[in-house]
Amino acid sequence: MIKKVAVVGPQNCGKTTCWHRIGYELKSRTRVIGMGYEIARTMMEMTTLGFLGQLTLLHRQMEQELRLEQWYDKIVTDRSVFDTIAYAGQLYEKNQISFIDYNMIRRFIFDWSNIHPYAAIIYLKPLPIENDPQRGKDVLQHHSDTACSRSAGPV
Repeated sequence: MIKKVAVVGPQNCGKTTCWHRIGYELKSRTRVIGMGYEIARTMMEMTTLGFLGQLTLLHRQMEQELRLEQWYDKIVTDRSVFDTIAYAGQLYEKNQISFIDYNMIRRFIFDWSNIHPYAAIIYLKPLPIENDPQRGKDVLQHHSDTACSRSAGPV
């Protein structure tokens, strides 16, 4: 059985750092793991393009996860199909997509995730950004490492 874990959360909360950390830990135990990168980061313009943009992002995320499922039985993804619900929800709140389109995306994602389930979805809370010239980025790294160590359990 395939075990798939997604790391999700708001912008700049340490998702990618945590994703790398979980992947590193799992690779040290199992040696082979599929690592899915954040699709939206490579296609940011799609996040604001309405219904078709959301479907394109969703399709790419699903395609990536399906390819990983063909080759690996342990997968860690930086984001998940559920991120499309968040992006589509923002567009719906701004009246850039209809409720019918938003609801169709939601139903499609929930149906798909029942067929291709996640073993875990790790939500990272926003990090407090401290303006401390003495510590700088080390503060963010500490918070990211702490969040990862609390979230990463056996997979």
